[in-house]
Amino acid sequence: MYHIRNDKRAKKSAELIADAVMKLASRKSYADITITDIEKASTVARSTFYRLFDNTTDVLAYLCDRTFDELTGIHALHLNEGIRSVMLLTGEYWMQHKRLLEVIDKAGYQNILMESFSRHYPLILSYCFPEADQVPGAGSEYAVSIAVSLISSSLLTWARTGQKESAEELSDIIVNVLEKMTELFTEAAM
Repeated sequence: MYHIRNDKRAKKSAELIADAVMKLASRKSYADITITDIEKASTVARSTFYRLFDNTTDVLAYLCDRTFDELTGIHALHLNEGIRSVMLLTGEYWMQHKRLLEVIDKAGYQNILMESFSRHYPLILSYCFPEADQVPGAGSEYAVSIAVSLISSSLLTWARTGQKESAEELSDIIVNVLEKMTELFTEAAM
């Protein structure tokens, strides 16, 4: 896990490390990136790295959380516009951050994206799909979990297959499946 305090120096060091990891990932496989590589590329001392992160994987978790924090803030301005608008914003945003998706996917850490997404999106998904609240018991938790898995997997697949679809095409694919899923959960609750 990462441990970044809310002070300017810790945040700056974390940013330098995160930037270095992304630069290094464009030159070598993620598995081959060492703390020494990060130390040299970021100019941040090894002791500072370990004060902020337990390992290199934590840097990806930090990058995902940071990215989702920003995206969640954007979505908060568009909550009443419906799922199509939210998914279009998501697609457009990730088109600008596709390199992170590629690094996560190639490194085999898809779970990091899904875990970060799970922490950030239940509120937004609940606004987009008010019907999920009508599902008794744990059903809504399953609906959110399935939606998070679908969206995360779709974004990773889009990145892996060369980003052929536009943000609008990708969001239409995802929304159509989410709407069918919501219908199924709503029917099952009746």
